[in-house]
Amino acid sequence: MTWTYLVTNTGNSDLSDVAVVDDRIGPVTCPSTELAAGASQTCTASGTAAAGEYTNWATVTAVAPTGGVVRDSNLSHHFGSDPAILVRKSTNGDDADEPPGPLILVGEEVTWTFEVTNGGNTVLTDVAVVDDHVGPVACPQTTLSPDETMTCTATGAAQVGPHANTATATGETPTGDVVTDTDPSHHLGGLARVDIEKATNGEDADAPPGPLVPVGDPVTWTYVVTNPGNLDLVDVAVVDDQGVSLVSTGGDDNGNGVLEPDETWTYQAAGSASAGQHANVATVTAGVAVEVPFAVSDSDPSHVFGTAPGVAIDKSVDDGAVTVGSTVVFTITVRNTGNVPLRDVVVSDERVPACSRTIAELAVGHRVRFTCEAVVDGPFVNVADVVGVSSDGTVVSAAGAAAVVTQPAPPGDPGGDLARTGLAVLGLLAVAVAALVAGGGAVRAARRRDAARQA
Repeated sequence: MTWTYLVTNTGNSDLSDVAVVDDRIGPVTCPSTELAAGASQTCTASGTAAAGEYTNWATVTAVAPTGGVVRDSNLSHHFGSDPAILVRKSTNGDDADEPPGPLILVGEEVTWTFEVTNGGNTVLTDVAVVDDHVGPVACPQTTLSPDETMTCTATGAAQVGPHANTATATGETPTGDVVTDTDPSHHLGGLARVDIEKATNGEDADAPPGPLVPVGDPVTWTYVVTNPGNLDLVDVAVVDDQGVSLVSTGGDDNGNGVLEPDETWTYQAAGSASAGQHANVATVTAGVAVEVPFAVSDSDPSHVFGTAPGVAIDKSVDDGAVTVGSTVVFTITVRNTGNVPLRDVVVSDERVPACSRTIAELAVGHRVRFTCEAVVDGPFVNVADVVGVSSDGTVVSAAGAAAVVTQPAPPGDPGGDLARTGLAVLGLLAVAVAALVAGGGAVRAARRRDAARQA
């Protein structure tokens, strides 16, 4: 700043040794030390304004022709303006200038507090606070006197992960200048979560039926446990609602017993398939090591269907004792006796080809009945075989038989001798039917064993 000193000779004689001294600055430079009567001169001095109220006294002295000294004094004031604004931001009461700041669970309320102080010596107007994440912050007033403090607040919900917010406070000075200050604050949005995925024989199988496994075959369940959050999990426990015994197969490589974020632990259990639809639900629980501990959990189902395919065939004849040359009608009934659908069901009858048939699909518990005819040329046992493929690829089979015998022809019928032969073999046919049906059962068992070995 610059001070000017106007020195005037108000007398009627010339003055010499004119000098100006400022009580704050010291001697002031003037253009001349001589000043004629009625003349004036301007002296100047410069310096830097100091903060606050400031008063200068200037004193001028001069020597008259008679040797006497004349003097005069004058004061001047100024105010050294030193505006400043300060903001201090805290998160849930924690100043948190450095990360990570307080841990706040995701979804919980976050309260930011902004203390704004006029740190200067002039009144500030249009005081405002803006947060780079929250936006404009509500404050109780817009004017602050020197050393006055106000508190502004904002709230929000914690989001997952580390967060840094920076607050900026502004205010306008009486001269129109704008002062600013900034302050950061941090917090960590904590996400506590555990996830389990269960699979049966390598298949996720959340929905039924799941993999088809023949009854008695081995079943392997796998359990994959992960921490998709950002907080450590402790006391991890995995159970299966069917009571199977789980064995850890890896994951805790550092052996600290803590399921860390993005870490994966695996388990396995084994059993064998039983008939029908089955569901197992795996549940994992874990503790969260925070100031107020709590637990998290997750469940995942998996399904398996124990297949027990089966087929049966029944064959009957409308009249088991007829004369040679007569026509008989066979009734064949094919039934799905298992718990899975059958396809490509083939009925074969070598003795009566008309009784052969193909059934594309046969649902569980369903039956197909049809009839076929044959002309009798003598006593015989008619055997029908059935073979089908289950939905899990197992081949099943069965056999059914019906006996036809002849009876004596009417008197004079040339077929009488043959009829008598039919009567003679009646007992033998009955034995043969029983043997063939039993043999069909043996075929079924053998084929099932073969199918099991192939599977």
